[in-house]
Amino acid sequence: MLYPSPIRLLFPFLFCLSLVAETLPHVYEQANALYRHGRGDPQDAAEALQLFLVAAEAGHPSAQFYAGRMYQLGHGTERSFAQAADWYRLAGQNGQARAWNNLANVYLDEPELAPDPLAFLRCYEQASQMGMAMGSNNLAKVYHHGKHGMEKDYSRALSYYMTSLKQCSDYPGVWNNVGRLYENGDPGLKRNLKLAERAYRKGVELEDADALYNLADLYYDEELDAEPEEIQSLLERAAELGHVRAQFRLGWIHESGRYGVRAYHQAIPYYEKAAKQGHAAALNNLAMLLVKSRREAESSPRVIELLEAAAAKNNQYALNNLGYRHVYQKFPEADPRTGIDLLIRSAELGYREAILNLG
Repeated sequence: MLYPSPIRLLFPFLFCLSLVAETLPHVYEQANALYRHGRGDPQDAAEALQLFLVAAEAGHPSAQFYAGRMYQLGHGTERSFAQAADWYRLAGQNGQARAWNNLANVYLDEPELAPDPLAFLRCYEQASQMGMAMGSNNLAKVYHHGKHGMEKDYSRALSYYMTSLKQCSDYPGVWNNVGRLYENGDPGLKRNLKLAERAYRKGVELEDADALYNLADLYYDEELDAEPEEIQSLLERAAELGHVRAQFRLGWIHESGRYGVRAYHQAIPYYEKAAKQGHAAALNNLAMLLVKSRREAESSPRVIELLEAAAAKNNQYALNNLGYRHVYQKFPEADPRTGIDLLIRSAELGYREAILNLG
């Protein structure tokens, strides 16, 4: 009897492997074209997931990553953090740094899936070691802010921030965060305003709104010297980028005349921009400035609405200003008992005028 040779028996298997190798990229590209990193038509998400799963099960690392992402976010399927974790883990083992970063996030969102409380940290470290700036940045923020039960360690945070900059020289927000570390100092890092200024200026070159504001703030508080024109210019650039504290600060500069004459007509638009973003002090200051500039009556509907919005955010000045209007029944719906409660809340926050009003 003639037996087939082992080589001849391998032909069909080798042919199948070749076919899979040729088909796999095509299946992945089809899925990717439908999904487009989550920006594709939601109606196509389920089909994209099925195609990703075909490629993922055949060993395609990027398909494994996207399968994890779709399960994590519930794109094209019910959310399943357990399946997301499984696919991310496999993709990470197959060389996907971003999968380790996302697996860390899954462990933080769903701690019961993590093998131990520090698993998220090891995943971020794995992503960082594989050259992913986001992983390095996430590690830095853990030690910068003492997140997830870790102790603050500014020296270690700085090291990871600098690693992320080596991996991506313009990674968003990093230079600003380095500036914050040096401006605050401790724990583990000596305060150095000159190095803070240098870091903020790196962020300013990248048009980072926080860096623009924080550099201006460093000068505004007279920690370092700068001309008023430069301070206002930095704040204006930050305000144009939507930075709410810069908008409020510009409103106050123009209202108070900090760097020249008072200009209510210039202050009001900045307060309005900050108020639209829900800035409590801007809501209060806008209400009071509208009255001061005689654009609104003392208890016009707009003024009351602004004060109510600021009081809801527990702004001590708004609590006093609104409480006063209630107590003295300055508008039709005023209620003296409500006014007293508002004044008490303001007084408890330490506002002296509210204490006097209560007296």
